[in-house]
Amino acid sequence: MFFFGKGGSGKSTLSSNLSAIYARSGLSVLHVGCDPKRDSTVLLVERPKARTILTPRGEYLGIAPASEFLMRSRLGLDCIEAGGPEPGVGCAGRGISKMIEVLQRDRIIERGGYEIVVFDVLGDVVCGGFAAPLRLGFGEKVVIVVSEEAMSLYAANNIAHAVRNYASNGVGLCGLLANLRDPAADIGLIERFARRIGTTLVGVVSRDLAFREAEYRERCLTEIAPRSKALRNLERIAKRLRTSDRRKLTAPTPLTESEFYEASRRRFTFNGRRRPVPAVSVAAPTPGGTAGPPAEPAPTRPERPAGPPGTPTPAAEEGAASGRPPPYSRWMMWTWGVDEQWRQFFANPELELLSAKPLLRNVAYVVQKELECFFVEARTDDGSANFFNHPWPDHCSAGLPLASELRQLGCRQIVSDIKDGEIILGGARKLETVMSGLVREPGATELTVFLTSCPAVVIGDDNASVIERFRLRSGLPTLFPDRDADQHTDLLGDLFTLACKRGRPASKPEGPRLNLVGFPRDRTLVELTRLLGDLGITVNSCLLPEFDLESISRYRDADLQVVRPHRAYEGVQAEILDKLAIPTLLIEPPYGMGGARRWLSEIAKFFDLQNRCEELWAERWSGSRQRWEALRRRACDHSLGFVCDAARLVQLRDCRWSAGIPLLSTIREMGFGLQWLLWCDRDGAHEHPVCDDSRARETIHRFHAPEELDRLLRRRQIDAVYSDIFFDRRLSRAGKSQFSLPFFEPGVCRFPLYKDYAQYLCEQGGHD
Repeated sequence: MFFFGKGGSGKSTLSSNLSAIYARSGLSVLHVGCDPKRDSTVLLVERPKARTILTPRGEYLGIAPASEFLMRSRLGLDCIEAGGPEPGVGCAGRGISKMIEVLQRDRIIERGGYEIVVFDVLGDVVCGGFAAPLRLGFGEKVVIVVSEEAMSLYAANNIAHAVRNYASNGVGLCGLLANLRDPAADIGLIERFARRIGTTLVGVVSRDLAFREAEYRERCLTEIAPRSKALRNLERIAKRLRTSDRRKLTAPTPLTESEFYEASRRRFTFNGRRRPVPAVSVAAPTPGGTAGPPAEPAPTRPERPAGPPGTPTPAAEEGAASGRPPPYSRWMMWTWGVDEQWRQFFANPELELLSAKPLLRNVAYVVQKELECFFVEARTDDGSANFFNHPWPDHCSAGLPLASELRQLGCRQIVSDIKDGEIILGGARKLETVMSGLVREPGATELTVFLTSCPAVVIGDDNASVIERFRLRSGLPTLFPDRDADQHTDLLGDLFTLACKRGRPASKPEGPRLNLVGFPRDRTLVELTRLLGDLGITVNSCLLPEFDLESISRYRDADLQVVRPHRAYEGVQAEILDKLAIPTLLIEPPYGMGGARRWLSEIAKFFDLQNRCEELWAERWSGSRQRWEALRRRACDHSLGFVCDAARLVQLRDCRWSAGIPLLSTIREMGFGLQWLLWCDRDGAHEHPVCDDSRARETIHRFHAPEELDRLLRRRQIDAVYSDIFFDRRLSRAGKSQFSLPFFEPGVCRFPLYKDYAQYLCEQGGHD
């Protein structure tokens, strides 16, 4: 049995007394306290004898052996206390999960042969840790202790949600146990609430001085008041709980938050309106202690309906126009295997994660994370296989530079290596130890940067205080990007602040100067820098995807900043760049001949160099025009394919959604035809133009099932299909080549996409 309820509702008092009643009746009982306060067994075990499974030992977590934490009560039952962190630090929920792991590892329940196991669980179900006994299928019945107060019933409604979530593990809601504070309380209100959430009231405990006296004496009612009315009432409740048939228990039907408040204002009287709640079966536990599958499989989630081909839904139009993800947008890796995964070929959120990389010199990076994080941290710059095709694989990282790069930059990385002990007890002490070592041996460190990870955020460590003490002791400039979801943006902002404190050169360099934002430091940047130099414009600084302190220090010396439209950089632009007194050009990067000319012309117009720009372009274009047009004529015999839905089609018209690469305009300018494979949930395979240009060789084919998509992918008219998946078996099975963002490069002198697809441009038997 699991006893849940709002803090202070009397769970521990009632569950301890019920355990004592079961033990007195001759049953083999185990009482488990799931609370770091270690107060669940106060009435059952004398305090000097009390031991916990989890015990803080300095900055480390101690796990006691079963011979120590399994306590024998004077009342003839066994008791266990979880233990956990000190108040205000660490993660008690993870402590409960750790305790469950120990119980499973040592097979405590199986070896003890217990007939009754009572779990007294801390407060409301505030996280998955406290719901670990439910999640792991440890029991059969849940009892929620409530009072007549509204917030107690609100907590009970939340707990009912948790019970419903884990009903497939074999757990059912036995009912509500009312522990009244007011003798004149309205019991009918609690009964009506119980009916509203699909359960019953299993008993009522009225206020009785015997409970107070027993608590002060640290004893149960069976010891100090064996003939009291309160004990006889508890005995009836204990019998009802034990004899209730688990097979007849059903999952509760909890109220939504708005429904609860509306019903509570009417004292839970029924008004005939109740939202339908899908039925959930309570599965029977398997012999291994975990539950079997639900009696009926859960219905699959239906696909979102789509409008006519090429017509985005209003929600999709709104999302694309506002820059927000449309309602259907999901993280591909988080939804792998769901019903729509078979038609997903884009991975924008994952690609946006890897959009920046710090290249700072003489920096000590102190990272508060566990080593396991490094195994799941995505990288594109270390030569290892990756799930996705990133636009600039050598220039981005979700974390820090490679170890070889850190050494070249004179940097070092110090990892605290958070483990279970730090997660449960708090990691501040371990971080303090790491920082002390850096104070003693700073080496050539000129700047210290602190980075955190998910575990440090979840346990709520007070890292800021530790870092401030380090700053005062070491005297080093210290940066702490405390917005954990976007540490690179925070780090950039801190570096700009640091650069401002260091001051600017007395004299500004002469001549037109601009900053480029969002252009990786590769051969294309060399070409663009040379092209701008021929125009008389100096590239002053380059920012993102790489960034360093030198570039940031001279960033404000520019007359203009040219920003690449990219969703991953919108936060940087809004929070940092827009606040600088530098004019901004947000224009499509120079992809394709037309795109390169427009990009260069916009910059020349700002500096009043239009005439020089036209002369320069005529000179460059004359040397490439003949080859470009020849390749374009040959590309006209071939088509590239996109698999998407109407909402994605809208996004493809905006280069912000494709790392600033104008895919459609570039492909059209190069002469390739476009084949659109558009998902919808309607029958038919009509073909419609996707754009208003009647000369465009573009057709759309509708599909709404995997077999239809597979058949369309095998069409001879499609030579290659776009996919962000690094190795897409859907395309290899269809015999199609793949193209993605890395195939596209800005500039004038090279045509990488033609080169990569030369085999499709060759005449049969020819060479290129």
